[in-house]
Amino acid sequence: TLLRKARTAGPWDSGSFAMRRVERSFCWVEMVDGRQAYSHFGEGATGIQNVEDLEPVTAGEMPCPARFEGSFEAARAQAFLKSKLLVVAVVSGRGKPQKDEALQYLALASDEVRSVLSENAIFWRGRPAELKDTQLRQLAPMDTLPSLAIAVTLAADAMTVILAVPGAVTRTQTLESILEGLEAMEVHRQLMQARRQDEDAMLRQAQDQEYADGLARDQAAARAQQAQQAQPVAP
Repeated sequence: TLLRKARTAGPWDSGSFAMRRVERSFCWVEMVDGRQAYSHFGEGATGIQNVEDLEPVTAGEMPCPARFEGSFEAARAQAFLKSKLLVVAVVSGRGKPQKDEALQYLALASDEVRSVLSENAIFWRGRPAELKDTQLRQLAPMDTLPSLAIAVTLAADAMTVILAVPGAVTRTQTLESILEGLEAMEVHRQLMQARRQDEDAMLRQAQDQEYADGLARDQAAARAQQAQQAQPVAP
C-alpha cells in the first residue's frame, strides 16, 4: 500500500516529531496513512509504526545540545574564551522543519551528541538572517540548508571552519565531524604553543644578547677609567 500524506490537520500532519512511548526515543514522522506512520529513527533507519504508539512533540520540545542563546558573534567569542570547539547549525527557521532539517534535529537530539557537545563545544543554532554574508558563506558554503558547521576559533572575532555538512546528517556523521573538529583544534593548540615557545626563546635570546652587550660596554668603560686613573700625574 502506497503511503500518502495525511489529509487532515493535526498532530499527525506529515513532518511531525514524535516520541516512541515504549522506547522513550524520538523519531520524525514523514507521512501518515490512516493510523500507520512512516517514521525516521536516525542513522538512516526507517519503519512503520502505529500512531497510537507515538506521542507528538514539537521541534522546540526536542532534546537539544546546550544552546548558546546570544548572537553568533558572542558564541564565537565565548568559544575562544573557553578554548572550546564552535559547532553551528544553520537552519531555515521557517515553520516546521523539512526532512533534511528534521533529520539534523534528530542527530543533535541523541544522548551521545549532546554529551560530547556539552563537554567540548559551544553550540549555536540560528537562521541565515542572523549571520553576516561572509559568515553564512563560511558556515553554509554549499548554499544548502540546513548546514552543520564545525569551526576552530583563532581569536574572539576570527575562526576557521574545519568542515560544513549540508543537508541531513546522522548521529554517527555528527559525532565524526565533532571528533575531526576536536583533532583540528588540538593541532592548532600545539602549533600556537610551539610558536609561543619559539617567541619566548627568541625573546630570551635577545634579552641575553642585550645583557651581554651592556656588560661588555660597562666592562670596557671600567677598563678605560682604570687606565686613565693609572696614568702618572704631571708634576
